[in-house]
Amino acid sequence: KEKARDKFSFQVEGGIYSKSGAAYIDPYQFTTALIAKSVQRGLNVFENTEIAHIEPRPDGVRLTTNNHKEIKAKKVMITTGYEAKKYINNNIVHLSRTEVEYQFHGIFGETKDSLPYIGEYQGLPNCYLLMGYGANGILYSLIGASLLKELLLGNRRPELDIFRFDR
Repeated sequence: KEKARDKFSFQVEGGIYSKSGAAYIDPYQFTTALIAKSVQRGLNVFENTEIAHIEPRPDGVRLTTNNHKEIKAKKVMITTGYEAKKYINNNIVHLSRTEVEYQFHGIFGETKDSLPYIGEYQGLPNCYLLMGYGANGILYSLIGASLLKELLLGNRRPELDIFRFDR
């Protein structure tokens, strides 16, 4: 911490300072380790399971799977990108027609103002969505994950107003 004060204009609690730039992780290994640790702490994991229906209730959310099993939760996070659209009643992502100059294997949807939608959706109480579309989706997923974590902990951050669904 002492060395960091000399190098940076902001407070640093911990980190890795690298002259070569970035770091990388194996996403599969990281995810499986994260799931294994969460299972040790009591998480139930349902692999290869698709949620067919989401039913908000006063005491939480009831999820019905594609094989007709039910999962009850206090809160639900929906952070599946373009797939999240099917859970809301609003046409918030627009795929516009463009002339093809170059081809690549990817299509980006955009919101009307190029900002993501992050937070609780009015039509789905106790369900929190992170819909970071467009070329900045990865960046928005980091911002959104932080904001949603705080929201679940009961700390509603003012930045959520920028990303609200009714803007």
